[in-house]
Amino acid sequence: MLWGAVLDASFVHWQGDYDKAHAKARAMHKPLLVLLVKSDPFSRELIRTVFMDRPYVEAINRRTIPLLLTYGTRASYPIELYYTTTFPTLFLVDATHELFLLPPLYAEAITPVSVAKMLSF
Repeated sequence: MLWGAVLDASFVHWQGDYDKAHAKARAMHKPLLVLLVKSDPFSRELIRTVFMDRPYVEAINRRTIPLLLTYGTRASYPIELYYTTTFPTLFLVDATHELFLLPPLYAEAITPVSVAKMLSF
């Protein structure tokens, strides 16, 4: 399974529970990096090509609390904050004030270049 490989340093250490990730981000004074996906081939391919074996993966794990949410599941999250009709969408959010630090990235705009740039916040 794709998510079973997160222990390797070349993979993003995704959290799956919004409340726990939010609390951890607040306690550690780190932003949330929220990837909201649908369970579809495009999202799986994007995770494989943009969030695995990339030079910035270590920076994601060190500088943010990465959170992977799948739209349409029972996972609870503030949908009014992360409202989108385009999937996947990537948000960088100040965990204390729950404000966007940068505009979200949508679908094909989520590339290795755009993610690396997003991490330069």
